[in-house]
Amino acid sequence: MDITIDKATFYRNMSLFESGGMVNKFESDDRKWYYELASNKHAHFICESCHSVKCVDFPFPASVDGEQITSAVLKGRCKECKDNS
Repeated sequence: MDITIDKATFYRNMSLFESGGMVNKFESDDRKWYYELASNKHAHFICESCHSVKCVDFPFPASVDGEQITSAVLKGRCKECKDNS
């Protein structure tokens, strides 16, 4: 079953889900937006060479100095790019 949806409708709905606290979004280095369920908080690693995005599993603080944390992005070089240099 294929679902067809207009891009504007998709992003308008994702914006509503984000404002309602249902999803979080983050932007990668290649200017792509990624969305995930807000209940599944974790950090992401973005490789500065190949721009791959990987989930990182480590304790995620709910807040830092009173600021509410909804997402975290770590940047560097992935193992594959580091090994191939």
